[in-house]
Amino acid sequence: MTYETDEIRLKDGRSIILRSAVPDDVAQLLSFLKEAYGSTDYLASYPEEIEYTEESEAEYIRNAADKPGELCLAAFHDNILIGNVSLSCVRERIKLCHRAELAIAILPGFRGQGLGRRLMKAAIRKAKEHGYLQVEL
Repeated sequence: MTYETDEIRLKDGRSIILRSAVPDDVAQLLSFLKEAYGSTDYLASYPEEIEYTEESEAEYIRNAADKPGELCLAAFHDNILIGNVSLSCVRERIKLCHRAELAIAILPGFRGQGLGRRLMKAAIRKAKEHGYLQVEL
């Protein structure tokens, strides 16, 4: 699924563009993930565990845009990727297709400014629109 481009303001007044990630964002996305994963112990992986390639990430982004129930939402400040949230079906089984997984990451310099809340609300709204009944962080 896609997300209509939106401009928001952080608590400190910085302007942020929210939009669906596109394949041209892949290099920035991979760099962002490595930086974000290395900035906290609370994400699922460490930077050295990232095995994504530009090709696999581009495919993921294309699939997220085309597939109902999948979302890859990116947040940009001055054209630099500073946050993202992704949403995907837990499994394509009848008993599980009502459940979505949500992953979120924000660079340290943008934390505590309300961006996480905005990304979460956007992803949860899209999850409801799709018909998910449960979202797991």
